[in-house]
Amino acid sequence: MIKVLIVDDERILTESLKVIIEQDIDINVVGIADNGFQAADMVEKFKPDIVLMDLKMPECDGIESTKLIKQKNKTIKIIIMSTNCTNTDISETISNGVNGYIMKDIFPDELIMAIKSVQSGLNVFDPSVFNNKGGIVVTRSKLDTKNILDFELNDREKIILKLISEGKDNKQIAESIDLSVGTVANTISNMLKTLNLDNRISLAVYAVKNGLV
Repeated sequence: MIKVLIVDDERILTESLKVIIEQDIDINVVGIADNGFQAADMVEKFKPDIVLMDLKMPECDGIESTKLIKQKNKTIKIIIMSTNCTNTDISETISNGVNGYIMKDIFPDELIMAIKSVQSGLNVFDPSVFNNKGGIVVTRSKLDTKNILDFELNDREKIILKLISEGKDNKQIAESIDLSVGTVANTISNMLKTLNLDNRISLAVYAVKNGLV
């Protein structure tokens, strides 16, 4: 059974989320918190597997609460919920160790999939986080353990990583740094192999988590 703590200052939303989530027999909502401080206290009390956390809340927001929770409970997984995503919010939440970043207009089945994916050890991001299209993006949680100092990435590779995290495609990257599209594609392919990652989204997350953006 996956134990979930819901954190949001809008009570009607938390109650709706509880109903949606508990439609799945493998998920149980163990508590509901109104702000980030309360969430940190309830984590200690209920020991949830996953915290489904609103980003913007009074008193203590999702970013600060994530810090508080992760300082004492590094193994507890946190999924941030938001109505939008700015570069600052994304950078701060990911650097603080969140395991997912989803929008509040997510479909119920995608929300349940996100919870189960994170519980299984994956990271989950809404496509808008990195200006991508389609359903939610799932990446490997091994991103959490990587350190950029472990790899000899050159300046060009670091610049390309930054541009990828900004949502630029190969053509836009090539034009930005005066390279051919083929060179950019080859560089990205080599980085994926070097870092043992699967796709551009993984590279974007890696760049954010390692302070390249």
